[in-house]
Amino acid sequence: MRHHFGRVLARKDFNAGDFTTPLDGLAGELVDLDAYRKAVNLGRKAFRGTHRDDADPVVDVWVGHVRAYADEVPDRLAGELADEANAAQAEEGSTVESVLARIDRKLEGLRSSVTRYADPPWGAGWNGYGAQLQQNNILMAWVLEDGADHCDACPSLAAGGPYEHLPTWPGYGDTPCRDKCKCKVTADQESWDAALGEAA
Repeated sequence: MRHHFGRVLARKDFNAGDFTTPLDGLAGELVDLDAYRKAVNLGRKAFRGTHRDDADPVVDVWVGHVRAYADEVPDRLAGELADEANAAQAEEGSTVESVLARIDRKLEGLRSSVTRYADPPWGAGWNGYGAQLQQNNILMAWVLEDGADHCDACPSLAAGGPYEHLPTWPGYGDTPCRDKCKCKVTADQESWDAALGEAA
Protein backbone atom coordinates (compact mmCIF):
# COMPACT_ATOMS: atom_id res chain seq x y z
CA MET A 1 0.00 0.00 0.00
CA ARG A 2 2.87 2.36 0.77
CA HIS A 3 4.25 1.98 -2.77
CA HIS A 4 0.84 2.73 -4.25
CA PHE A 5 0.28 5.91 -2.23
CA GLY A 6 3.77 7.22 -2.61
CA ARG A 7 2.82 7.93 -6.23
CA VAL A 8 -0.32 9.94 -5.47
CA LEU A 9 0.78 11.97 -2.44
CA ALA A 10 1.85 14.88 -4.65
CA ARG A 11 -1.83 15.73 -5.13
CA LYS A 12 -3.63 18.07 -2.77
CA ASP A 13 -6.46 15.70 -1.94
CA PHE A 14 -7.39 12.02 -1.83
CA ASN A 15 -10.58 10.27 -2.79
CA ALA A 16 -11.86 6.76 -2.12
CA GLY A 17 -10.78 5.66 -5.60
CA ASP A 18 -7.15 6.07 -4.58
CA PHE A 19 -7.60 3.17 -2.18
CA THR A 20 -9.59 0.88 -4.45
CA THR A 21 -6.68 -0.97 -6.07
CA PRO A 22 -4.87 -1.88 -2.82
CA LEU A 23 -8.16 -3.17 -1.38
CA ASP A 24 -9.12 -5.27 -4.41
CA GLY A 25 -9.94 -8.82 -3.36
CA LEU A 26 -10.17 -7.97 0.34
CA ALA A 27 -13.83 -8.98 0.68
CA GLY A 28 -13.12 -12.46 -0.64
CA GLU A 29 -10.32 -12.94 1.87
CA LEU A 30 -12.33 -11.89 4.91
CA VAL A 31 -14.66 -14.89 5.24
CA ASP A 32 -13.04 -18.15 6.32
CA LEU A 33 -15.25 -20.83 4.78
CA ASP A 34 -13.43 -23.65 6.57
CA ALA A 35 -13.93 -21.97 9.95
CA TYR A 36 -17.67 -21.70 9.35
CA ARG A 37 -17.86 -25.33 8.26
CA LYS A 38 -15.96 -26.39 11.38
CA ALA A 39 -18.26 -24.36 13.65
CA VAL A 40 -21.41 -25.79 12.09
CA ASN A 41 -20.09 -29.34 12.29
CA LEU A 42 -19.18 -28.90 15.95
CA GLY A 43 -22.77 -27.88 16.56
CA ARG A 44 -24.07 -30.87 14.61
CA LYS A 45 -21.85 -33.26 16.58
CA ALA A 46 -23.29 -31.92 19.84
CA PHE A 47 -26.57 -33.55 18.81
CA ARG A 48 -26.45 -37.19 19.85
CA GLY A 49 -29.37 -38.38 17.75
CA THR A 50 -29.53 -39.26 14.08
CA HIS A 51 -27.94 -36.76 11.70
CA ARG A 52 -30.36 -36.41 8.81
CA ASP A 53 -28.51 -33.90 6.65
CA ASP A 54 -25.03 -32.45 6.16
CA ALA A 55 -23.52 -29.14 7.19
CA ASP A 56 -23.47 -27.49 3.77
CA PRO A 57 -26.95 -25.91 3.79
CA VAL A 58 -26.29 -24.22 7.14
CA VAL A 59 -22.76 -23.19 6.14
CA ASP A 60 -24.07 -21.69 2.89
CA VAL A 61 -26.63 -19.57 4.76
CA TRP A 62 -24.08 -18.16 7.20
CA VAL A 63 -21.34 -17.58 4.64
CA GLY A 64 -23.76 -15.94 2.21
CA HIS A 65 -25.06 -13.71 5.00
CA VAL A 66 -21.65 -12.57 6.21
CA ARG A 67 -20.29 -12.09 2.71
CA ALA A 68 -23.02 -9.54 2.08
CA TYR A 69 -21.48 -7.47 4.87
CA ALA A 70 -17.89 -8.26 3.91
CA ASP A 71 -18.55 -7.04 0.37
CA GLU A 72 -19.23 -3.58 1.79
CA VAL A 73 -15.96 -3.42 3.72
CA PRO A 74 -13.55 -2.29 0.94
CA ASP A 75 -15.67 0.72 -0.06
CA ARG A 76 -16.14 1.71 3.58
CA LEU A 77 -12.43 1.38 4.26
CA ALA A 78 -11.52 3.33 1.14
CA GLY A 79 -13.70 6.25 2.21
CA GLU A 80 -12.34 6.29 5.77
CA LEU A 81 -8.73 6.04 4.59
CA ALA A 82 -9.24 8.86 2.10
CA ASP A 83 -10.64 11.08 4.85
CA GLU A 84 -7.72 10.21 7.11
CA ALA A 85 -5.18 10.89 4.36
CA ASN A 86 -6.74 14.26 3.59
CA ALA A 87 -6.65 15.21 7.27
CA ALA A 88 -2.99 14.16 7.49
CA GLN A 89 -2.13 16.02 4.29
CA ALA A 90 -3.69 19.20 5.68
CA GLU A 91 -1.49 19.18 8.77
CA GLU A 92 1.25 21.80 8.81
CA GLY A 93 4.59 20.31 7.85
CA SER A 94 3.10 17.05 6.57
CA THR A 95 5.37 14.78 4.58
CA VAL A 96 4.92 11.62 2.57
CA GLU A 97 6.07 9.61 5.57
CA SER A 98 3.78 11.39 8.03
CA VAL A 99 0.75 10.81 5.80
CA LEU A 100 1.64 7.15 5.29
CA ALA A 101 2.20 6.71 9.02
CA ARG A 102 -1.25 8.12 9.75
CA ILE A 103 -2.81 5.80 7.17
CA ASP A 104 -1.04 2.89 8.85
CA ARG A 105 -2.43 3.91 12.25
CA LYS A 106 -5.93 4.21 10.80
CA LEU A 107 -5.68 0.75 9.27
CA GLU A 108 -4.59 -0.69 12.61
CA GLY A 109 -7.53 1.00 14.30
CA LEU A 110 -9.93 -0.51 11.76
CA ARG A 111 -8.48 -4.01 12.05
CA SER A 112 -11.08 -5.39 14.47
CA SER A 113 -14.02 -4.16 12.38
CA VAL A 114 -12.50 -5.81 9.31
CA THR A 115 -11.38 -9.14 10.76
CA ARG A 116 -14.69 -9.72 12.61
CA TYR A 117 -15.93 -11.49 9.47
CA ALA A 118 -13.06 -13.95 9.34
CA ASP A 119 -14.19 -16.25 12.15
CA PRO A 120 -17.79 -17.32 12.67
CA PRO A 121 -19.80 -16.22 15.69
CA TRP A 122 -20.77 -19.16 17.85
CA GLY A 123 -24.31 -18.85 16.49
CA ALA A 124 -23.14 -20.85 13.46
CA GLY A 125 -22.59 -23.79 15.79
CA TRP A 126 -25.96 -23.29 17.44
CA ASN A 127 -27.51 -23.26 13.98
CA GLY A 128 -25.80 -26.54 13.18
CA TYR A 129 -27.17 -28.02 16.40
CA GLY A 130 -30.62 -26.53 15.86
CA ALA A 131 -30.82 -27.87 12.32
CA GLN A 132 -30.43 -31.38 13.72
CA LEU A 133 -33.15 -30.74 16.30
CA GLN A 134 -35.47 -29.56 13.53
CA GLN A 135 -34.72 -32.60 11.40
CA ASN A 136 -35.70 -34.81 14.34
CA ASN A 137 -38.89 -32.87 15.17
CA ILE A 138 -37.51 -31.54 18.44
CA LEU A 139 -38.55 -28.07 19.56
CA MET A 140 -35.94 -25.47 20.51
CA ALA A 141 -35.56 -22.96 23.31
CA TRP A 142 -33.66 -19.67 23.12
CA VAL A 143 -31.61 -19.41 26.34
CA LEU A 144 -30.10 -16.22 27.74
CA GLU A 145 -26.48 -16.24 28.82
CA ASP A 146 -26.24 -15.76 32.59
CA GLY A 147 -24.84 -12.37 33.54
CA ALA A 148 -24.75 -11.01 29.99
CA ASP A 149 -25.97 -7.52 29.13
CA HIS A 150 -28.86 -8.44 26.86
CA CYS A 151 -30.42 -6.40 24.07
CA ASP A 152 -34.17 -5.80 23.98
CA ALA A 153 -34.88 -8.64 21.56
CA CYS A 154 -33.18 -11.62 23.22
CA PRO A 155 -35.34 -11.77 26.39
CA SER A 156 -38.43 -11.74 24.16
CA LEU A 157 -37.01 -14.60 22.11
CA ALA A 158 -36.26 -16.53 25.29
CA ALA A 159 -39.80 -15.97 26.55
CA GLY A 160 -41.41 -16.97 23.28
CA GLY A 161 -40.32 -20.61 22.99
CA PRO A 162 -40.32 -23.45 22.51
CA TYR A 163 -39.92 -23.06 18.76
CA GLU A 164 -40.32 -25.41 15.86
CA HIS A 165 -38.40 -22.88 13.75
CA LEU A 166 -36.43 -20.10 15.40
CA PRO A 167 -36.89 -16.67 13.77
CA THR A 168 -33.10 -16.17 13.87
CA TRP A 169 -29.96 -17.56 15.52
CA PRO A 170 -27.69 -16.11 18.19
CA GLY A 171 -25.09 -13.93 16.53
CA TYR A 172 -26.72 -13.95 13.10
CA GLY A 173 -27.17 -10.19 13.22
CA ASP A 174 -30.97 -9.87 13.34
CA THR A 175 -31.05 -8.83 17.01
CA PRO A 176 -29.76 -5.44 18.25
CA CYS A 177 -26.74 -7.18 19.83
CA ARG A 178 -25.88 -8.46 16.32
CA ASP A 179 -22.82 -10.76 16.21
CA LYS A 180 -22.01 -10.03 19.87
CA CYS A 181 -24.96 -12.14 21.05
CA LYS A 182 -24.02 -14.68 23.73
CA CYS A 183 -27.32 -16.53 23.88
CA LYS A 184 -27.62 -20.23 23.09
CA VAL A 185 -30.08 -22.74 21.71
CA THR A 186 -31.16 -25.82 23.62
CA ALA A 187 -33.58 -28.64 23.05
CA ASP A 188 -37.02 -28.43 24.59
CA GLN A 189 -36.97 -31.22 27.17
CA GLU A 190 -40.50 -32.49 26.56
CA SER A 191 -40.16 -32.82 22.79
CA TRP A 192 -36.63 -34.28 23.17
CA ASP A 193 -37.95 -36.98 25.49
CA ALA A 194 -40.80 -37.70 23.10
CA ALA A 195 -38.43 -38.05 20.15
CA LEU A 196 -35.43 -39.73 21.75
CA GLY A 197 -36.50 -40.88 25.20
CA GLU A 198 -33.42 -39.56 26.99
CA ALA A 199 -32.29 -36.39 28.76
CA ALA A 200 -31.12 -33.46 26.67
